[in-house]
Amino acid sequence: MAQAVSPESLVYTRHRPVAIAASVGTIRPPAIDSAVLAPGAHVTFDFGEELVGTVEFTAETKAGSRLEIIEGEDLEEALLLQDPFPPDHWYHQPHDHFTLTAGASRLATPGRRGFRFATFVAHGPGEIRVSTVTAVLEHAPLQSIGRFACSDELLNRAWEISRRTLQLCLQGFYEDGVKRDGMLWIGDYRVEFLCAWPLFADTALARRSLRMMAACRRPDGALSAVALDAGGHLFPRIAYLGDLSVHGGLHEWVLDNYCADFVCAVWEYVLHTGDLPLARELEPAFEGVLDYLARVSLAQVVPGRGFIT
Repeated sequence: MAQAVSPESLVYTRHRPVAIAASVGTIRPPAIDSAVLAPGAHVTFDFGEELVGTVEFTAETKAGSRLEIIEGEDLEEALLLQDPFPPDHWYHQPHDHFTLTAGASRLATPGRRGFRFATFVAHGPGEIRVSTVTAVLEHAPLQSIGRFACSDELLNRAWEISRRTLQLCLQGFYEDGVKRDGMLWIGDYRVEFLCAWPLFADTALARRSLRMMAACRRPDGALSAVALDAGGHLFPRIAYLGDLSVHGGLHEWVLDNYCADFVCAVWEYVLHTGDLPLARELEPAFEGVLDYLARVSLAQVVPGRGFIT
């Protein structure tokens, strides 16, 4: 079983809500980080920007009650009180559920989420007071060195949003996305590294990610498109695809263009960092990939199965 990679170190910063985005059925007008919820009521806290991590809060009830938290990147998503996907769908809206006992408890969401908004829903039977709601942002300890500025403020904002989005994807490895998959896909890594190098001059996470990809080498020399067998996933913190620590069909998926991306990714990493020892270490893996690709007929590759962009 390939347990999820545990980051050696992450940066954790706490963020308070900046506004109440929605409120239905609260017993009194909610404060910026607290509310009293009658059964069936809900309140949505707005943290002002995209965050990646968990939500911490204090919950107090006089009787056992059930509480649900729905995280969303926009308000519409956070107000989806019912999962919009059918039970057999491959994706499900993230929800966190708590069964509360009488008294006050300091709690945290078990799943790692990508979100700006968090909706607290009281399912009864008693009323629930939630207070000191806090989001805990987590990401790798990187220092921003890249800069961009021009006379067009819209371009400046777009650049900063892009920089921050990439920074949030750099966790224990290069994640393809912080909200849904949280996985190490070869093609996503390649694009991300080419952006991360001028922005953060990262080598540590890139080395780890390349080694994880190489560890997922198949007998025919090909590499799995996603490095799940090396721990390139976040189960159980992201769990909608099931237990990814157990080898399954997704672990077997080979994309020929991702195999080619691996060879290019090693070359690009060495080109920018000068880390020849890593290239020598990974030589058996990329030579195996080259041998595999030499046997691939592009006329027989099925788009969407053996080749995607």
